[in-house]
Parts: sequence; structure tokens; C-alpha cells
Amino acid sequence: MAADELLVHDEETPIVQNAWPVLIAALLLCVTGFVVSIVARGSWLWCFPVFGVFAAGLAVYIQPRAPLVLAAAGVSALLAKFTAGNAGWDWSAGLFFGVAAGVALFSAVVLLLPRPAQKVAVSLVILFHFGGILSAVTSAPPPAWVGQQAWTYIFRPYLQFMYFNNAYHFYSPEPGPASLVWFFIEYEEDADGTRYYRWIKVPELDDDGRPIEYGPTGERRRYPYVNYTRRLSLAESINKPSKRAPTPKILEDRVKLADAIPTHPVQRFPLPAQYQEPDLMAKQWLASYARHVARTYRHEAAPHKKVKSVKVYRVTHLILNADQMERVDSNHPDWLLLKNRHFYDPITYLPVFVGEFDVDGNLLSLKREFNLDNGQLAKEERDPLLYWMIPILQDPNKGALGIETEDVADGVRIRKLVPGRAAFRADLRAGDVIYAIRRAGENRTYPWYDVRTTEELRDFIERMRPGEVVELRIRAGDDKHEVFVRLMPRIVDYLKLHAEGDITERNKI
Repeated sequence: MAADELLVHDEETPIVQNAWPVLIAALLLCVTGFVVSIVARGSWLWCFPVFGVFAAGLAVYIQPRAPLVLAAAGVSALLAKFTAGNAGWDWSAGLFFGVAAGVALFSAVVLLLPRPAQKVAVSLVILFHFGGILSAVTSAPPPAWVGQQAWTYIFRPYLQFMYFNNAYHFYSPEPGPASLVWFFIEYEEDADGTRYYRWIKVPELDDDGRPIEYGPTGERRRYPYVNYTRRLSLAESINKPSKRAPTPKILEDRVKLADAIPTHPVQRFPLPAQYQEPDLMAKQWLASYARHVARTYRHEAAPHKKVKSVKVYRVTHLILNADQMERVDSNHPDWLLLKNRHFYDPITYLPVFVGEFDVDGNLLSLKREFNLDNGQLAKEERDPLLYWMIPILQDPNKGALGIETEDVADGVRIRKLVPGRAAFRADLRAGDVIYAIRRAGENRTYPWYDVRTTEELRDFIERMRPGEVVELRIRAGDDKHEVFVRLMPRIVDYLKLHAEGDITERNKI
């Protein structure tokens, strides 16, 4: 064959150059899905809009500069959006299809304009984008009036969809506290009443400060830091308080429970401020998160168990500055929270209970019945702790080492250290074995007591107060040495009490 007879294919030119057969198939799929979604429901409906929009995107790839192709693709995506709404899917699916439709239809209109008008249209889009970023920067507290108005009434939908909000505040004037989301999953009980549950924390760090996660069956794995920041974004999406003040009835119900689960005692958190109801968008995210967690995560030891419910907590992790970490003034109003803290001290976490959900993401903590005649609220059943802060405090009268232990043949092994607490500050290590203990004093020598079980160690520690010093005999491998530990107040985890119904932790000292 002669060289000039060879067919050379341009890599930028699609092999198929007629987009209409693919586009007609896309329209048929999306129209069929829309019509069927009006009269039927089912998980199988997803195939129509998904394959339809995929085919429409393929058609745009074949003829990206054809206005009619772009317009038809936009109509396909718009039909997919309506299908998602009729089928009762998560609202984010409809949002995705709607944005795709808007982009396609806008592009079709721009391609019909003359060249100068096209340049003006693209320039306006660029100005809108950077104007939105500028409004995100200037709307951070304390906000400029112009920036706040522009963000609220012009740029907010675009910035929220593209997630150009939090990161573009440039942490000015100071970095705000990090938002986390914790899930407590409860599974079906055994016939004898044995309970099964597990915690999922997003995001989570190990003792070395590296991002970790636990898979659906409990396997522990590390992931890159860039994924850690994305998980922070998941938690930040539900950090949208509605600024709705608690009613007198909600306040009254919370005060009645103060003996079982107290309100936060620190003056910076007055009682009304401890009620933090999220806005409507955050509630939709919460339902979606709970549904995903319930359908994804199984119990590590009993994967056949079905999920009963998922309790969700939005957690604020306070960022401590140098002054707060060095503070030793017990008369300071924040001393219970910030006295000589470590970055990851348990009491630097402020959980808010944002609801208990079933497997389908329906809120179980709030049930309302309305009068069909006048639309008025007829009956409301509400968890009295819904949207309230659940404190993690410390008991100033009881000392603690801040360790999790397990009994071994020659003593008590440290399984985990609580960050910022007494053993952590004394430079003990996980794996060390405690085999003897005594009280330490400047003018008196106290006898040693053998430690054979966790119960013996706990009985000794519970007789001491915070600030007193104990001396431990430690075995670390073949090495034996003695360590002085100044006891700190015991952590009282009311979050554990609320989630698990039990505040006693027999392996924690």
C-alpha cells in the first residue's frame, strides 16, 4: 500500500464523529427514567439517569462545539435531576445532575453568540468565580458588610457547591476549631441481652498523629494526609448551626436531666449556647451520613448482626494556644477545660448530639404529628438531649493515671495511653508492664504493693487525689525501672454514658 494511502487518525478527533445516535439513546433513557419514576419506585431506577447522563456526556465529547448537542445533553441531565427527585434519592444526586444541566445549557447559549460576546461571557464567568472567592475571604468574622451581603445573596450556592468557603477564609484572623463527626453504631442484641456496638470517628488519628480509618469489618489502615483533609470537609459540612434558640420547654427538659448528664460547667458555654441545632442542609447531610454508615460498617466480631440505629455526634476539637496550654491558675473561669492541656486531651473535645437515625437515615430522636385539617403541630416526641452539648469532664476529687490496661501473667500491661494525661506526661509507653506501686512522698518512705490485676491497681489509685505522686515499677522488655507519675483528675466521659448507657470502664485507670 502506498504511503499516501495510509489513513492517519488525529488523536484529538473522536473516532465516531456523529454524536446524535448516542444522544438520542441518552434522551430515550432519561425520558424513560423520568416517566417510570412518576409511577414506580425502586433501587433499579438508577440505571436510567446514570446511563443516560453518561451517554449524553459521551455525545458532548464527540461534538463539544455543537450547540444543539450541548442543549440536548442539558435536557437529558435536567430529566435525570427530576428522576432523582421523584425517586426520593439523596438530594446531592439531583444537585449533581442539575449543575451538569446548567453548565451544558449555558455552554450551548455561549456557542450561539458572536465571537466578541463569547469573550465577554467567559470573562464574566471568570470575574464571578474570583468575586465569589473574594466574598468568602471577606465574609469571615468579623465580616465586611459588602462581602457578607455578596456571599449571602449572590455567591453562596456556587461557593457551597464548589466548597470554596472554609479553606478560602485563609484562617483569618485565627484558625477556628476543627469539626469532627463521630458515629455510634448499635446492632441487634443476642437473646441473652448481649449488646454489640462500635464507634466510627471521622477523621481519626493514631497515637503518632497519622490518619487512620477502620474498614467495614474492623481492619485498621492508614491513608494519605490529603484524604484526612477531605474527611475534615465531611465534618465541616454539618457544622452549620441554624442559630435557632431553644424554647422554654427544651430548656426545661434539659435541666431535668442535669443530674444524670450535667451541662457544661465552663462559663464560656452558657446554657442556651450549648443547644446547637443544625440548619436544614446540615440535617440532610446528617441523614445521608447515617444511612451510609449503617449500610457500610458491620460489627467486627459479629458481621451478621443487623444495625438497629446510628447515633451521630458533631464534635468540635478546640485548638489550644500557648497561653492556654501553660495556664495553671485554678481561679480562671476556663480552668476545668484548659488547665495545662495537651492538644488531644479528651476534654478539648466538645460533642453535640445531632440525632439517632435508623438504617434508612430517618431521624428517630424527633417525631412529629400534624393536624391534617389546619396543618398545625399536634404532637411531638423529642429526645431531651437532641442538639445539646454532651460534656466530657474531669473529676477534681479523684486521681487517675490515664491508661487502658489488660491483665498479664506478671502484672498489668498498658494497652493505650490517653493523650495529655498523667501516664502520657510521665513518658510511659504502650506495652510497659506495671508490677508494683507505692505512694511517693518527700519526707516519708512508703511501702511497695505488688500489682497483679487491674482491680488492684485501680483500688490503689482511687484512694488518691489529683496532684499526688505515685512511683511505679515498670518492666519494658528485659529492662526494669521506676517512674514517678503525678496523678491528674479522672476523666468523666458523659458521651460514653449517653451513647452506650454505661459510664464504667473497667480497663481504664
